[in-house]
Amino acid sequence: MKRGIAAATALGCLVALPATASAKKYTNYAGDPGAPPKSAPAGTELNQFFPGKVTVRKGDKIKYLNFAFHTVSILGKNAQPPPLALPDPTAATYSGINAPDGTPFFYNGLPKFIYNPAVFAPVGKPVVNDKGTHSSGAFFGQGPKKPGTYTLTFKRSGSYKVLCLIHPGMQQTVTVVGGKGKGDAAAKVKAAVAKQSAKAYKAANAANQIAAPTGTVYAGVEKRQTTLLAFKPESLSIKAGTSVSFINNAPSEVHNMVFTGPAPATGDPPAKAFSEQHQQQTDLFPPQGNQTMPDFVYGSEPQATPGVFDYAGNEFGDGFLSTELMDAQPGDPPNGLLSTERVTFSTPGTYHYYCAIHGESMSGTVTVQP
Repeated sequence: MKRGIAAATALGCLVALPATASAKKYTNYAGDPGAPPKSAPAGTELNQFFPGKVTVRKGDKIKYLNFAFHTVSILGKNAQPPPLALPDPTAATYSGINAPDGTPFFYNGLPKFIYNPAVFAPVGKPVVNDKGTHSSGAFFGQGPKKPGTYTLTFKRSGSYKVLCLIHPGMQQTVTVVGGKGKGDAAAKVKAAVAKQSAKAYKAANAANQIAAPTGTVYAGVEKRQTTLLAFKPESLSIKAGTSVSFINNAPSEVHNMVFTGPAPATGDPPAKAFSEQHQQQTDLFPPQGNQTMPDFVYGSEPQATPGVFDYAGNEFGDGFLSTELMDAQPGDPPNGLLSTERVTFSTPGTYHYYCAIHGESMSGTVTVQP
């Protein structure tokens, strides 16, 4: 995920600008409020709103800047966060999807899943004047100096929970006052963001000290909504026949592992080109289509026990193996995602893998000794 502007510039944007004679416009942040300090570990992502709490007056606006990939959402009364994906309502199935060796993947003919429009598409209006759902849908920045933006206008007094529907636990409390109530001053908002972000980056360094037990790799690590998009340890050496547990240790994120075969001394692993093309062709967001990559739901191979794989390094001729998503959040397809997956490595060699959700910046190697 891309972040951008220098922290000083970001915090300087927190002035409350008068929209009219009686209303103010605040700038808040969905995710990182600026470039991380040099001390932040690689892969640091702040799945938080900044500030976490803010008070505004009825009629005020909050403009959210987003350098990553989030939603700005207020759920209607008694509504629960919707799942990220769901079965295609037309009862369609996956079809015509072949493995690197040309054979059909096993999931051809199985139910197709789509990205849930209740999460990824806009819902309601950006004016909060009732108890319904108001959501930006997924949006993101276009570069380090071009954040995505979404503005909510609060026309009704009360207390509101602003959520990111993509990252569980990411929320903000907005208190809207009327009458003689006062909204937060710009200086108070600026101080709150500075304090909160300092704590978040401190949590990133604490998360970076988390070590996985022997025979285990953490797919992401996290402290208080500060997550590291990294496998820990990044490199693992084991004996042939060893089973490695991969555990999602970042509750606000989903991860998986895509193995791309033996890691060469130079250049890409043998299955890398196929893996990238496969994801481009099968993981579709509107307007190109709407289809969840089947590997995210089923994995690339059938499993006698869900989440348990054997890996020889030559699957489909080039060593391609993709696991299902892990997140441990209830209700996601098909019957709730796993938090742990296990891979047994049978053949000596050094194997490259990465997370398909977060790309090559989140990658690792497993070296299998005779």
